[in-house]
Amino acid sequence: MCDYSLHFVASRPAKVGEKLVSTRFPNTSTRGFAAVGERSVAVCLLPGTQLAFEKEVQCKTASRSNLVDYVDQAKTELG
Repeated sequence: MCDYSLHFVASRPAKVGEKLVSTRFPNTSTRGFAAVGERSVAVCLLPGTQLAFEKEVQCKTASRSNLVDYVDQAKTELG
């Protein structure tokens, strides 16, 4: 889901079956989902969106960002 932290980033709704990557958006400290090949545009996930991961989710830093918390919550809900 997109929120106020992406106020200055172009965004659009997610599409069914779309492959997404996590990214840090240019000129911000904000991380979120973007489509492969379109990394400067935030992809917004609507409430209730289900995610599937190709491999185990990994975090490159020791800090827990909102994105990592969101992914943890999604993994818990999907089982």
